[in-house]
Amino acid sequence: MKIDNKTIMIISVSALVLVSFYAYSVRSSINYAVTGDIVLRDQRYMRQEFGDINDETFSNVINLPASNCSGTVNYCAVVYKSGITASADINKDGKIDGTDAEILTKAYDCKSGQTCWNQPIDQCYFTIGGRKFKDPTRDCKFDSSDQALISNVSVWGKTNTLIGKNGCDDDNVCKADINQDGTVNIIDAIITSNLLGKNADTFDRLVNTQSQADLNGDGSVDMLDAITFSNNYGKSAIEQKCFSNTLLVHISGNQYGVNIPTMKAPYHISVTYTCS
Repeated sequence: MKIDNKTIMIISVSALVLVSFYAYSVRSSINYAVTGDIVLRDQRYMRQEFGDINDETFSNVINLPASNCSGTVNYCAVVYKSGITASADINKDGKIDGTDAEILTKAYDCKSGQTCWNQPIDQCYFTIGGRKFKDPTRDCKFDSSDQALISNVSVWGKTNTLIGKNGCDDDNVCKADINQDGTVNIIDAIITSNLLGKNADTFDRLVNTQSQADLNGDGSVDMLDAITFSNNYGKSAIEQKCFSNTLLVHISGNQYGVNIPTMKAPYHISVTYTCS
């Protein structure tokens, strides 16, 4: 059978139409996934705001491109370290130090039901010429015990290396350097002499109630709390940590819920999603 040019052309055009139709059919059956990231919060961590897991929750509703999306919520926050007794950080400043020890000492022997239980504990200062000073022994009054600390050979004339740093309340040299000029000297002795016999005149709130020093929650600030505190003393209580184990919740249509059991100040929150 002889095939002329016209027949060949018809066969070629038919084949091209079939191939094109097949390619279109295949392409139409493919589901193209849509992926993306949405940043809900991204701020440099500045403030020390933190707590235990489930202290607070973050909740928000977002719109995604489709109603069949899935994804995870990623967030970073400041948490109490594993192995740390969080309650030992009594004033919630992220470290378990001399300030917490001062609170525990002042609240010691206080029991639930007593007047002291609901009373606050303040940090005290003495004001001279608009400047605030702490007494060396941190008992909110200037007396012979402050004079004794300043004149002690272990601190007199020594250099204070903790100016503007954490840990001053745990260091006798730093505490004896009343004006924080870097040296325990005659100026500190003169300040002590001028304030001798006086009580503090300015206070900063350390804790709202003495009950916060009840570390184990048994209704009494006692030796058990002191032991717990001693086991955690000197430790940094917090760390910055990131999580990506929370799933998006489909509400309806293109709406999805972002719900995370988190800390008080998550400084980064984002959503990674895929819609098919």
